[in-house]
Amino acid sequence: MADITITTAANLIPEVWGPMVIRAYTVAQKFRPLVQSLDFTGKFGDTIHIPTITSLTADTKTANTDLTPVSNTEGKVDVLIDQYKAKLVTLEDIAAVQASFPLLSIYATEIGGCLGRAIDASLAGQVANCNTEVDASLTTVANLHKKIITVKQTFDAANAPEEGRILAVTPYFLSQLLMNAYFISRDYIGDTQATANGVVGSIYGFTVVVSNALPSAAGYDSNWAFVKPAIGLAVQKDISLEYGRHVRGLSSDVVGSVIYGTKILVQDGMLRLKSATAEYTG
Repeated sequence: MADITITTAANLIPEVWGPMVIRAYTVAQKFRPLVQSLDFTGKFGDTIHIPTITSLTADTKTANTDLTPVSNTEGKVDVLIDQYKAKLVTLEDIAAVQASFPLLSIYATEIGGCLGRAIDASLAGQVANCNTEVDASLTTVANLHKKIITVKQTFDAANAPEEGRILAVTPYFLSQLLMNAYFISRDYIGDTQATANGVVGSIYGFTVVVSNALPSAAGYDSNWAFVKPAIGLAVQKDISLEYGRHVRGLSSDVVGSVIYGTKILVQDGMLRLKSATAEYTG
C-alpha cells in the first residue's frame, strides 16, 4: 500500500484554517511592512542583485562651455535567499479525539505565528550589522533625550528620508521613554498615533515601534533606527501549510514553511541605539 504523503493529502486542509493562520503569520511580523520588499516570489535562483547608485552633485553651467560628463562605476548589494524555516507538528488521534479543543486548527495557527516570528527575528537581527552606533547607556534622563536627538542629527546629516523613519525599541527601553516627558508630551512629539502593529507613538520624526525580537547582550539592549529603503526582505516562498495523514500511526502532521532572505541595503539609513537595562533617572 502506498504511503499517504503531505503532498497527496494537501487538498485535505480545511479552508477555515487559512484566515487564522495568515492572521497569526502577519501579526507576528512587525518589521515586514516597515522594510523594503524585494519581489522574488516564484523566481529561480538564490540571489537578488540590487544596484547601488552614486549620489550626484549638480554642476554650474558656464556659457559657451560644454558640461563634463561623469561615468561612475556603480556597485551592487547581493541579497542571498538563505533562510529556510519550517515547523512540523504531529498529533495522535487519541489526543485529537479526547481534547475539548480543535487541536489541529490551534497548532496550524501557532505554526503560522512561529514562522512569522522567525522572519521578524531575522530582520531585527540586522541591527547587529549596523556600522553606526549611538551609545545611550549612561542612565540619566538628560542623556536619554540627548542621544535620541543625536539619532535624529545623524539621519539628517546623512540626508536620510524624513518620511518613514522608524525607531524600534525593546520593551524595557520603551518603559523608560514612557517615563520621559520628552516622549509623552505633545510639545515634543506632535500628533499622537493609534497603536497598531506595535506602534506606540513618535518622537522627533521617528515612529516608535516596540519589539521583543531586538537582541540584547551583556546588560545592554540594541534598539534600531532605520528608514524603509535601508533594509530589504526577499520572500521566495511565502508561508505554505500542508496536512498529511499517517494511517498506520493513527496520527496527522501539520507542517508549515517559508523561504526568504534579508540584507542591509543602505548603511546610511540605519543605526544601532545602545541602551542600558537599568532605569534612567535624574
